Amino acid sequence: MKRENDFKELLLKLSNVDNETMFPLQEDEDADFYKREKYAKPILKKMKKLYNSDFSDMVIKDLYANLLNWKLFFLCNFIQAIKDEKTIKPLINILPKIDALDPIWNTIIDTLVSFGESAAVYLREEYNNRMQNNENIMDLLEMLIRIGGSQNKTFVINSYDALPSLEIELFADLLANTKDLDYLPTLQKLRKKFKRIPKLKNAIEESIDSLTFKEKTYDEDSLYWFQENNSVNLHKQAKKAEKNGELEKSYEIYDYLASTDFNNFKSLYGKARVGFKLKKYDYELARIALKQAIDNKASLVWINEIKLFKQKLKEKLIQMDDYDESDDYKWMIFKCKKCGKEQILRTGTIFMVISTNIDNNINYYEYETMCTQCKSRELELAKISEIDLIYDAIMTEREDPDIVKTAETIMFNDKEIKIHKLHKYINNQLKKGKKDALFYLRSGNALRKTNYWDEALRLYKLSQQIEPLFVANYYSLIRTNVFRYYDFGDKNAQKIALSYLEILKSIPPDDLDYTFMRYSFDLDEYISKMEFYLSNVPRIDSNK
Repeated sequence: MKRENDFKELLLKLSNVDNETMFPLQEDEDADFYKREKYAKPILKKMKKLYNSDFSDMVIKDLYANLLNWKLFFLCNFIQAIKDEKTIKPLINILPKIDALDPIWNTIIDTLVSFGESAAVYLREEYNNRMQNNENIMDLLEMLIRIGGSQNKTFVINSYDALPSLEIELFADLLANTKDLDYLPTLQKLRKKFKRIPKLKNAIEESIDSLTFKEKTYDEDSLYWFQENNSVNLHKQAKKAEKNGELEKSYEIYDYLASTDFNNFKSLYGKARVGFKLKKYDYELARIALKQAIDNKASLVWINEIKLFKQKLKEKLIQMDDYDESDDYKWMIFKCKKCGKEQILRTGTIFMVISTNIDNNINYYEYETMCTQCKSRELELAKISEIDLIYDAIMTEREDPDIVKTAETIMFNDKEIKIHKLHKYINNQLKKGKKDALFYLRSGNALRKTNYWDEALRLYKLSQQIEPLFVANYYSLIRTNVFRYYDFGDKNAQKIALSYLEILKSIPPDDLDYTFMRYSFDLDEYISKMEFYLSNVPRIDSNK
């Protein structure tokens, strides 16, 4: 009994790896993990010594209770070490609940894979269950591939007959990623089977090309041709090939130019642009091309063209659900409750109040959100974005995270106030005569963060009238109206933003008051950025 109690005590102690007081947010993710691991390792070591199979129910219960946090991660490490097969089925039962959450998903995969064929039996059973319920089974096939073994390979190869056509493209891509030529005959059969469906046939052919691709090396003639032509001539050749529809040739030349001179933004942009036409979407390359163009003081025509291309590429990747957030903004997929339109909206930092009941979670967005079609503010997150958001909120450990979780309170006016009472509190203070510029400014910031955009703008305007030198007032008034125009096509907001920009530009910089602005704030850069958005076509068009 003492042994069991000691084991329970260790399980309880392991829960402290999720304690934010013990492990505050770290800027360096590796340092954060190392601290937690250092704490957890001796506990896991003691658990291994005490463990016997009678305690498996205790471990399983903890698995189910601690989804999506650090304790689950370390419990997986523990299971991997003890190799108790009783835990295989519970791990598989957990998978459907988190199958879009890669880090935890991969941790469980690695744990299951370590069991080898004994886990594969259960995975094949789970595969059959999912097939009967018409659920996505690519994740399970991927695990069977990773476990390996001829029996699993045969099972994977024979799976395509049972897959619906919607899954075939994913299946072909999965086989291509293995780089295992044993799967080539299967892909060739698929190409023959779906030869009358162009979309599928093309996708399968791409998978065959990917599976059989060998690293291309330039032969002596190619190298000689590149070396004999200077970069100006090569750029002309690349543009000519692109214009004539010889995209592969154009891409090859830009690829060579980019590899020989990585500071040449025209080469980088050319490679990214032609790559886009070839369905090789390289956002990082476009980002670097823009940075190099700005650093090299390229003309505004070049800079604007690359900016617009970068935006177009980002939106394409978001639509494909393949956008890795490396830019200034976070984007999410929303569905309008009123008209049913699904759309991609800019959210920026998300302030999230997490409830024990997921349906009661409340999100507050850095940027205004409304339907681009009917202008309704009654929006709900699409399921895939909701899952991503919950994952980020629970798992992201950074000093300046994209997602912030809270205990349902916010600091305002040196008081800790429940978020749902903040609006009422500010209105009461205003009724009591709190009408100085700083209070208006603080209140506007708080209301904006809790989705009261119109009221926030009204308070910023009042603050600006009292203190016309506060940069923070102009910053918020201009930025909010700029994005109302750029994101939602509001022409009136465009006029308002331009009018405040003119006022701001007319004030000598040394006279301005930078209260509430970050020390790194660059006024010229901010004005230039806002003017760029105001001079471009609203991105609402891209959602049509």
